[in-house]
Amino acid sequence: MTAKLKKFITGIVLLAVIVAAWLFLRPILDIGRSIRNDSRVSNKGNLSSVRSALQIYYGDNEGRFPTDDLSCLTKDNKYLPELPPLWVKYDRDHPHPQTNEVVVYSSGSGGDTGKYAYMNDPAYPAQWGNLFVDCTHPDNGKMPWSTF
Repeated sequence: MTAKLKKFITGIVLLAVIVAAWLFLRPILDIGRSIRNDSRVSNKGNLSSVRSALQIYYGDNEGRFPTDDLSCLTKDNKYLPELPPLWVKYDRDHPHPQTNEVVVYSSGSGGDTGKYAYMNDPAYPAQWGNLFVDCTHPDNGKMPWSTF
């Protein structure tokens, strides 16, 4: 074999090893992204669960939302056994610790507690019954959590 042929074969083998390593490592590197997306989806899904319970409560109570801290939703397991937790995965993409607590506002836009935020004052009918995540940090899609 000539020296040129050896270099060529070595280059081909090296290229094959690089491609194989990339094919092997790519799914492993995507796991981190998947975990972050799963956590994001979990927060949004849990928020949707509480919103659904709120709508059922609204229907059961002649068009009136709760005026408490949503503890009525979990009383006697009528609507939910407990509020599902937010921030199950605590990392740089989820800047708050896990919680299922509710912060209550009568009006305004909330703050950055990382808790569920609920507008409970019927004196402000445009906001009464609104539920959102009380967080100004962006999610992976660069939207503040409070906009969901």
